[in-house]
Amino acid sequence: MKAGGDCRLSVVGCRLSVVGCRLSVVCCRLSVV
Repeated sequence: MKAGGDCRLSVVGCRLSVVGCRLSVVCCRLSVV
């Protein structure tokens, strides 16, 4: 699980699903930190 990978995948998931977007945003922030 890499921050960059999760962040990029999360952005794609955001467009595909709203629910995934919320989870992806949180995961992205955690991965960045």
